[in-house]
Amino acid sequence: MKEFLISQFIDDELDLREKKLFVENVHNEDEFYEEAISSLDFEMVMKNKVSEVETPQLNIPKAKKTPSYKNITRLTQLLAASIVIIFAFSIFNNQPDTQKAEKFVNYRFVIYKPEAEKVEISGEFTNWKPLKLKEVSQTGYWEAEVKLKPGEYKYFYLINDKKVVADPTSIYKEEDGFGNKNSILKVNA
Repeated sequence: MKEFLISQFIDDELDLREKKLFVENVHNEDEFYEEAISSLDFEMVMKNKVSEVETPQLNIPKAKKTPSYKNITRLTQLLAASIVIIFAFSIFNNQPDTQKAEKFVNYRFVIYKPEAEKVEISGEFTNWKPLKLKEVSQTGYWEAEVKLKPGEYKYFYLINDKKVVADPTSIYKEEDGFGNKNSILKVNA
């Protein structure tokens, strides 16, 4: 899992929460730190970012033919790709049974906003990215069905790209620190 997280960090594929987790792991685990630094060094070599001073000099006699740069690069790329494929295969095939058997609940969000032209929902379950709701046959009701793991989620509705609205059917609400209220959904298995 460490190699996968390091690879995602190098390729800038992590969201802010995952980047925070990465930095915490690097800070707390010496082995993780060493592996991350090693991977970053390798990536710099792959992208020709290492200066000539840091590049080791080969002592090859002139009588021997030196391998071409293209062949070395291809071999290195092939080796790196093989490692990534093997690692990815081992991650996806070695997931614990608890993850494979994880239960999801289909939850239907509904809000009545007949004046709205566009309704979205944003919350922890969407990483706070807006998810469009569909209007139900011009009735003024808007809906979306989302698969959720059991747990507690904060969310709000966004009306016409600007107005933040707490779910009027939700019993649990809290201030969001920006002058709005988040609704709180508790999902049981």
